[in-house]
Amino acid sequence: MPLRYRVTRRLLRIWFAAVFRKIRLLGAEDEAASGATLLLVSHPPSILDVLLLVASFDRQLHCLIAAKMASGLGGRFLSWSLGVMAYPCGADAPGGAGIEACREWLESRGTVVVFANPEGEDGHPSEWLTSVARIALDVESASPASLESAVLPVHLLIPFARFNEALIHFGEPVFPQDFLALPESKLDQRATELARVLSHVCHMNPFALQQHDLAQLLADLAEILRSDLADEWASRPHWRQKVEGFTLSRFLTEWVAQTNRLDPDKLVTLRQALNACREARRRWSLEAIQIEKATWTRSTLRRGLAWVESALGLPVACYGFLNHVPAGLLVSVTGLRRKAGKQMRPREWASATFLVLACYAAAISLVNHWFGRSTAGYYAVALPASGGYLWRYSWLWRHRTRVLLQDLFAPWAKSRLRRMRKEVIARLGAARNAYASALAAAQ
Repeated sequence: MPLRYRVTRRLLRIWFAAVFRKIRLLGAEDEAASGATLLLVSHPPSILDVLLLVASFDRQLHCLIAAKMASGLGGRFLSWSLGVMAYPCGADAPGGAGIEACREWLESRGTVVVFANPEGEDGHPSEWLTSVARIALDVESASPASLESAVLPVHLLIPFARFNEALIHFGEPVFPQDFLALPESKLDQRATELARVLSHVCHMNPFALQQHDLAQLLADLAEILRSDLADEWASRPHWRQKVEGFTLSRFLTEWVAQTNRLDPDKLVTLRQALNACREARRRWSLEAIQIEKATWTRSTLRRGLAWVESALGLPVACYGFLNHVPAGLLVSVTGLRRKAGKQMRPREWASATFLVLACYAAAISLVNHWFGRSTAGYYAVALPASGGYLWRYSWLWRHRTRVLLQDLFAPWAKSRLRRMRKEVIARLGAARNAYASALAAAQ
């Protein structure tokens, strides 16, 4: 292992340790620790995936990526330090020097990393994957002695948006030697059969959403798109078209299905954004119902009195709160405070009342000692009065002030909900356009 490779790997491990809490290797990782191994990453190549794999393995990895990813100063540095092999851009699969490099690495019992989209047209294995299978069979058949090489599907989950631990899962290994033993089969037929098996194991992504979760995600996407259309059409005068019957396009459904196979973390982040949007809508709907049921808000006089008392009574309530902090702490520490769904017994009421009166007496005694009898007399009247108004103000806040504030900020809450929905739709549109561009480039 070259010194420059070891130094670069150490720097990568330090960097990943600062970014993620932990990097976990799951599945049949022992198979990749010995022997000639071809690691098949079942999605298009990414520099970040290459760096994560290099940092996670003790063995030296030989990565094969597209030349466009190895361009520039950073790409040349990776090629020099990590020995990354680049094949010409626009090729469906590595050829020429790429095949020879893979053969040499595997014959020396090395570990090779290739990236491939497992699915081509009409559900058949892609040409990329068929070429990978042909390379594995060619190396296995050309060797004078069996290398017992293995093709190991790899699935990566790199949740940079949440800064959790990175996960690398190894699927069940596939041995090219088993396909060389097929009777009366040519190399191309064996390569096609091996590619079909590799496509199947690559589709078994352990991080993918389950079918019921995927169906719920599609339903939520359809609902949020319909809501956006409904709001847009409601702002147009004399617009009569309805959103009932609108469904997701087949293209978007295909994007969701492929993303679930290749990069399910994108759907997880999209699912979180949809949940946040749903929670904001739920709160806004609940506040709208509370405002609608508050019939007293329709009276201008009652609304004005509630606003005036909320503003003028706040200093008195704060004064009462400060006076009753010691009593509240004592009641809470002794366990006499009423819990949700539990009624206080008469004995607990008597104990709590005794503690409050004891705190009153102690506070009045302190005021009498520091400020004199006259001030203590006024304080003895103001203390229980402030406590009684604190009780009144808490009721006012729950049943009057909070509803007034919700009504005041309702337009802001509605605009925030609309903005969150637009952000989700914009993220969905960007991902869909990237998928369309990738399909156009592949064609």
